Amino acid sequence: MLGMIRWVLEGTLVAMLLSAIRRETGMIFFYNHYQLGGWIHKYLSWGEMCYSRTLKMVKRSSLFRKQLGEDGFGRINDNGAKRRQRDQSQSGSRFVELD
Repeated sequence: MLGMIRWVLEGTLVAMLLSAIRRETGMIFFYNHYQLGGWIHKYLSWGEMCYSRTLKMVKRSSLFRKQLGEDGFGRINDNGAKRRQRDQSQSGSRFVELD
């Protein structure tokens, strides 16, 4: 029983992640390519609903606040790519980031 609950929770988290990707980038999972497209659409719709409800709950919660500059995470939609390039050049990293 606990194994099934774990799979349902993990599946819901993946669906919510795909929903967040769709909302932030406009990119969607190409589910029409598969024979189970109807089931996948229902699964993605489940993720959309869970994501929306989670956002509503977070916005009403006193445990969350707006991000500040001193938090150190970087702002959403800022020049993060330039900052990452500068950080990589200073650290001498051999990894290449593809945008």
